[in-house]
Amino acid sequence: METLANQAIKALSNLIVVNNDRIDGYKKAIRECKRPYQDLIAVFNKMIDTSVENKAELEGLVTEMGGEAPATSVMEKIYWIWMDAEEINERSDRQSLLAYCERGEDEVKKAYEEELSAHDLPDYIYDIVQDQYRRMVSDHNRIKFLRERAKVFGSGT
Repeated sequence: METLANQAIKALSNLIVVNNDRIDGYKKAIRECKRPYQDLIAVFNKMIDTSVENKAELEGLVTEMGGEAPATSVMEKIYWIWMDAEEINERSDRQSLLAYCERGEDEVKKAYEEELSAHDLPDYIYDIVQDQYRRMVSDHNRIKFLRERAKVFGSGT
């Protein structure tokens, strides 16, 4: 039977992978930003910063618990799926780019929700993961707002 510490390390490692994928996804989104959408680069960089901070915090917890944090994303399950560069190039409008980002954010939220509900995490770890989840929800809402705004006002906003 898996110990609570091992369960927590596994959950935290999964979230490290999610944050790695999110970082890679937004780097890819930045590369796909067309000239009129340069304002999105600052938004995407903020999303990267959030995941870099989350990842560092999670890695510290894994190390503190005697585990070893995953070095890279081996699963590539979130951002490489939703951020298909060929599809973006075919429909390279602002709303489509933001829709891809929102789909990725949906997956990030889902991953955090699964880890929060699936494991009996120690209280202090649960609180940290819950705080990260709240930041992710805020980021998700920002992307959703921008996508909805682009839908209403067109690709120029």
